[in-house]
Amino acid sequence: MKRVIPFLIVIALVVGSCGSDSESTAPTTTVPSAIQKPTGTDALLSSHLFTAATLAADGMALDVIAGRVPELQFDGDQILIEVTYDEVTAERVAAAEAAGLVVSGQYPDLLMITGAASAEDLRALAALDGVASIVPAFGATTGS
Repeated sequence: MKRVIPFLIVIALVVGSCGSDSESTAPTTTVPSAIQKPTGTDALLSSHLFTAATLAADGMALDVIAGRVPELQFDGDQILIEVTYDEVTAERVAAAEAAGLVVSGQYPDLLMITGAASAEDLRALAALDGVASIVPAFGATTGS
């Protein structure tokens, strides 16, 4: 018993000298995020497309965007996307084309238009009337 008590005293002294959590001296590091949380119509873009649009707005070249967001598929210098609407109409298709979307398919039953757009045009597409979301078109891939 005599040996246990001094050991407990040493432990109590060591723990007591560590201080409370509020007195912690551990360094803290805040790393700023290059990509902020989307707001407004930007929130209609998937996280991948929002990142691509933000990088494009910062003047990044397409190869940099492709490297930073490797999940995206490209057709030349445009990103393959799916735009979901609350209703697909001829006027909305025309507005999407005017905003930079090269339409490859219209699926009114699915409330969707597919196509390709530049990273710079993604925010303009998201701001169109009736747009519910814009996501990358992943399509079928092969192992080759």
